[in-house]
Amino acid sequence: MMQLYERTLDQRWRWQADDIAAQVLHLQAPDGGFIHAANEFEPSYTSSLTCPIHQGLGALALLCYAEWPHAWPERRNLIREALQRHFAWLCKNWWLRGNVWTGPLPQAGFCGVSNQDLVVVAAMAKYAAIYGDDEYFQRYGKPTLNLYISPRYYHESLGLFERGDKPNFVERTGYHYLVITMLEIAHAATGDARLPSVIDNTCRHLFDAVHEEADGLLYLAWGAQTYSEDKGRVAGWDLYPHVMTDLAPLLENMAAYLQRHPDGEKEAVFRRLEKTLAAHVYSDGTQPLNLRGEDPLFRIACTFSTPLWYYAILRLGDRLQNPSPVVLPTVHRRCRNIVWKTNQTMWSIEVDGRREFAGLKANESGISIGPDEVVYGADFSLLDEPDVVEHVVGD
Repeated sequence: MMQLYERTLDQRWRWQADDIAAQVLHLQAPDGGFIHAANEFEPSYTSSLTCPIHQGLGALALLCYAEWPHAWPERRNLIREALQRHFAWLCKNWWLRGNVWTGPLPQAGFCGVSNQDLVVVAAMAKYAAIYGDDEYFQRYGKPTLNLYISPRYYHESLGLFERGDKPNFVERTGYHYLVITMLEIAHAATGDARLPSVIDNTCRHLFDAVHEEADGLLYLAWGAQTYSEDKGRVAGWDLYPHVMTDLAPLLENMAAYLQRHPDGEKEAVFRRLEKTLAAHVYSDGTQPLNLRGEDPLFRIACTFSTPLWYYAILRLGDRLQNPSPVVLPTVHRRCRNIVWKTNQTMWSIEVDGRREFAGLKANESGISIGPDEVVYGADFSLLDEPDVVEHVVGD
């Protein structure tokens, strides 16, 4: 929203950016942590059922707003106060906590998973840069950063980071966009001279994961296999699933690398990966979470648009035209025996012709189970006549 406002000066985008910041602040619990109701702990109405990445990304969203020239000045102060309480809560509850595999951490870190802990590092570094208070970064963030760019986690020869929650398991390809982006944020905030070479090396090795499929398109492998005693070479690649929602941010990392280090061969690969991104956009502007995974539902129903939108905004730059409001079509998207039906306000999931679930998009509690249950304000028969029918290949 901030990017759209800066390019169009349309006030609706500024209002939405303001609203998002207000909503994140509203999700702060009395103890200082953030409530979230997404992914593995859904629904959650306390800060106890969480993990560092979900906490850190909320903090980063507020900090991105706080440094925005168009942010409300009063809200900048509210964000500072909120994050002071948040970091105090986070360090009390998560410092050296570790995970099921590691147990309590001996040196530094929060949950002991590289992508997650680096999000917290980036948030603490950015907070210090904006507000001039580096207490949390110096005490917690910097020791954690030192650990994760050490050989314990960072395999320089591979350009990969150990994940940290099981033995001999590097971060999947997609998660390296988080690692790279968080290191970029930390470098911008601190000027740490060690980080540019780590960032460049990790970006360069993203190209190692590229492979061509039978459809003639290039994809990024799901993740590398490594030897437990030899981190100087990759043992092989797990190709699937293709996590499509990670492709756009990985392309951002690759594009930034190629701006710093032009390379004709890598540029050609990059352009072909962009075509892969464009090839997997549905009629409602969303993308599948993954392809060639075990559950077809993740191809047709668990769709995302924000990574693609953000990439398109950056890609278009000054050529961006202010998007007009549109009404989403009624779409029937089928894969194997499952049909996802969706329009502007509602959705349903049918299996073998029987409605199993349906709901209202604006109300996470407005869900019906089975073909007969009713949700107030929803007429699911409006989903029966499609404007668009999409058939998604089942592997």
